[in-house]
Amino acid sequence: MHNYFCGWYFKFQSNTQTLAVIPAFHRSKEGLSASIQFITDHNAWNIPFSYHQFFQDKNKFQIALGNNHFSKDGIKLSLHTTDCSIEGSLLFGAFSPIRYDIMGPFQYIPFLQCRHSILSMKHSVTGNICINGVDYSFSNANGYLEGDRGYSFPKEYAWTQCFFEGGSLVLCVADIPFGLFSFTGMIGICLFCMALFGAMGVLNESGTMERMIQGICNSRFARTARGAELLIGLGSMLTTLLVGGVTSASVLTFGSGAAELGARHQIHPYRRANFLTGYANTFPAILPFISAFIFISASSIEPLLEEYSYLPAVTPLQIFSGAFYPMVLFVVLTVSILTGWDRIYEGPDGAILHKKP
Repeated sequence: MHNYFCGWYFKFQSNTQTLAVIPAFHRSKEGLSASIQFITDHNAWNIPFSYHQFFQDKNKFQIALGNNHFSKDGIKLSLHTTDCSIEGSLLFGAFSPIRYDIMGPFQYIPFLQCRHSILSMKHSVTGNICINGVDYSFSNANGYLEGDRGYSFPKEYAWTQCFFEGGSLVLCVADIPFGLFSFTGMIGICLFCMALFGAMGVLNESGTMERMIQGICNSRFARTARGAELLIGLGSMLTTLLVGGVTSASVLTFGSGAAELGARHQIHPYRRANFLTGYANTFPAILPFISAFIFISASSIEPLLEEYSYLPAVTPLQIFSGAFYPMVLFVVLTVSILTGWDRIYEGPDGAILHKKP
């Protein structure tokens, strides 16, 4: 039996009181179970339930644990144990979901240990809940709702949420395992993008990029169309290696250089664009320990090895050797350049010419 959990965080806040309620379902080697947590400004309770008392309708977002019901319309609580007695109900206003998945691009990575979702950033809450004789009263107060599911929480994470006039703010940062490595949420990608575009800006504004391009264009190797095309391919691959196999970043970085090289010999934009993007997706995209694509593949395979012991381990070198498409693409592009196969030139108004005008 594989570990699994799913839970929902309901937060209610007035000017004077805050209450959080977290219904959850758990599956582990010890068996199946469920629970409801209650968190106030001064105390907290965790009430266990039998998994037979848990019900969920995913299509309508309805959850029930015994006599406790949760939905988009509100919650109704009726719970009595030796430690606490809870009764009451709350009605919700219209939800305010975000327009995108909070996981961002990580939503496409399989086998993540935990997936986060936000159902409503802010909605109105009205009603009363009594906990051990203390009334928590909400009249057009603020509500927030999110969910988590997976097989374990991140090794390290930070989370906060707050309301302000006219809005709501949530911040989630977590350690994300990625194959043999791990990184912290979106911070690595954000810093990488900032550094990349910052470097591009410095190179452009200082004139360094222009001098580099002119140096390449004026080299002896670039005096022919064949030489210019080879330089486009070489520059594309080197740039892709420098940015860790992220082809979109390398295309943005070296795109102006490829355009200048091709324009010098009136090579059609279609052809030079094919070389720019095509070479970026050859060897630089699959080199072990450098390429982001290799890391994604490794992160997808590793969790399977833990669950299915009969599967053979796959190393980055094996992934590289099995990626025949980028290798074949490199050969096809290089043969096209060396032989002049289907070389096209740019005519008036972008017309395709098979002979240089």
